[in-house]
Amino acid sequence: MTNAADFKFSNKLTELEKLMGGITAWCQQHAISEKTVYEVNLIVDEVVSNIIRHGFSDDKEHTIKFGLSLENDDLVLKVESEGLQFNPLYTPPPDISKPM
Repeated sequence: MTNAADFKFSNKLTELEKLMGGITAWCQQHAISEKTVYEVNLIVDEVVSNIIRHGFSDDKEHTIKFGLSLENDDLVLKVESEGLQFNPLYTPPPDISKPM
């Protein structure tokens, strides 16, 4: 049993369910708690769906890579894409005087 798993998938929301299934299976093989599996899948759903929805300026197919590993007692998640970078520190503050 390996302490790491790597997944490659295209930038389609339909790929997200398969990815989370693979993550869940790997976590179960490594006796990771159901609570942690739920939290990891929640993180993955948010991060990867944001990459798919907002990370590409064209309609072409792009590859997204996701990895997870056990390093000592830590569960490490890595996401890599060729999408547009986003840094919230460079985003102007919202105009809260406008209606929602």
